[in-house]
Amino acid sequence: IFNDLFGPKLVDAKGMAEGMAEGEAEGGSYPVDSKLAGCVVALYFSASWCGPCRQFTPQLAQFYARARAAGRRFEVVFVSADRDEASFKEYLGHMPWLAVPFDRRQTAQMRFQVNGIPNLKILGPSGALLDDNAVQSGSLTVENLEVWERGGTAPPPAHDHGHSHGHGCCGGGHC
Repeated sequence: IFNDLFGPKLVDAKGMAEGMAEGEAEGGSYPVDSKLAGCVVALYFSASWCGPCRQFTPQLAQFYARARAAGRRFEVVFVSADRDEASFKEYLGHMPWLAVPFDRRQTAQMRFQVNGIPNLKILGPSGALLDDNAVQSGSLTVENLEVWERGGTAPPPAHDHGHSHGHGCCGGGHC
């Protein structure tokens, strides 16, 4: 399922990603299906030059660590909006998850119709889109992760009235 979305491989910045056994990676790339099978997948559209993205990345990394420590089947896949591969690799180096290869990023951005960043699209284990932008909806919670693991969509937060949750949107290459 995820092969169709991302191609056959995901990459990391260091050559080996956390949790991958020696020999599983080929030069810092990882088979998509074996890494993401049965997981809720958060597609993180972001860039190093985007201030709101740099604010959200540490929060997402904390949530990722808590979810993984609790045994949740949750993966984040970074899709870069950086302008060059060096910036992509540098920014990915601050993230504990894998990424769509730099040369495939625009295909993913177009497929998911991303016009502004940061954007966090939540896909269920079947690959179905469950939340179009968890950054803006504020739906990234452990409770919602449990709902997503079952393939359900999370209800909007009770306090949400269509307002942003503190993370501005970079669109068209400008913050």
